[in-house]
Amino acid sequence: MITDDICGNINVECNASKKTLLWRTLLPYSVGTVSIFYSSGCELMEIFINNVLTLTIEKGQTQSITVPCIKKLEVRCQGKEGECCKGKYQLAIHYKDPFYDFPQKEGCLK
Repeated sequence: MITDDICGNINVECNASKKTLLWRTLLPYSVGTVSIFYSSGCELMEIFINNVLTLTIEKGQTQSITVPCIKKLEVRCQGKEGECCKGKYQLAIHYKDPFYDFPQKEGCLK
């Protein structure tokens, strides 16, 4: 298995009609631990993993979750229009070496 550590800043407009994409992969199988720190801005930060609302975070909180078969990480913020929510995200992604033939895991090839 190969591990990548990915991090970045979150600066998203409150009450945007669409989610903001933070990360995605086209790899057939990846396991990841996602950590989100919400520093300031809107009332709530919503974290979507693989298009599913997975975490709801309040200002000042950090939350983490480990997800099998992670494909996509998105954020949306709820609050007053015209404000922005700010924070940081970190991912530790573990995936197969594409040059080594690992056994396939069921349910991860979606």
